[in-house]
Amino acid sequence: ILLMIMNLLPVPLFDGGHAMFFLYEGIAQKPLPQAIQWRLQHFGFVLIICLMFYVFYSDISKVVQKHSSEVRYERRKALD
Repeated sequence: ILLMIMNLLPVPLFDGGHAMFFLYEGIAQKPLPQAIQWRLQHFGFVLIICLMFYVFYSDISKVVQKHSSEVRYERRKALD
């Protein structure tokens, strides 16, 4: 269900973005120019890539922090 919701977001790379293009075409009675569609899709792609890098960084930093806190705990335990 979450994947379905994410796919319907109005980001130009997803289906929701294409639905927004069709909505524009229905209201304006003419299609969005190809150059604008291309730019919007590239913007959506860059947005998704940035989001993926942020999530990867966040996950990796949590793993590293957990590992370093476990190492510190083991060192304290060994010293006592």
